[in-house]
Amino acid sequence: MALRLASERQDVKAVVAISPFVGWDATIRWLDEHPDVTSPAIVEEHRELSYYVRFRYINGHEESKGDYAILDRIPEIQAPVLLLQGTGDQNLIWQTVQLFADEMEKAGKTVKLVVYPEGQHGLEDKYIDQRNQEMNQWLQQYGAPKLFLSNSPRLQA
Repeated sequence: MALRLASERQDVKAVVAISPFVGWDATIRWLDEHPDVTSPAIVEEHRELSYYVRFRYINGHEESKGDYAILDRIPEIQAPVLLLQGTGDQNLIWQTVQLFADEMEKAGKTVKLVVYPEGQHGLEDKYIDQRNQEMNQWLQQYGAPKLFLSNSPRLQA
């Protein structure tokens, strides 16, 4: 949602996306480029679901095709984007986040991807302090107030 909002509004100062689902277009593209990858289980789950999304929604409703795409919206994203992703995420294919970061770099956008080995979804595991430190640094660098405490697993206002 934050990435989509940043593509629609130019007043977004910065984006921090933790374990983001970067869209069905990125997921389908990655799955198509890696047809032999079947592990971890989330790959096969998304492969099955992607057939449904692709044929039922994307190809079946031309007028809503853009609703499932974020890669096509990269040119409109002006805000600097920080992506924080663990390789142990069981909710999404972490490599799709890498694909998204690569596409942002190709488009000349300000993007930073931090990958945490075996980090879980949301990085609320052994990486929580590192995650919060990355967020604080990013938000301070791009003019947003400090919003998170590095020692706390809870968001602080």
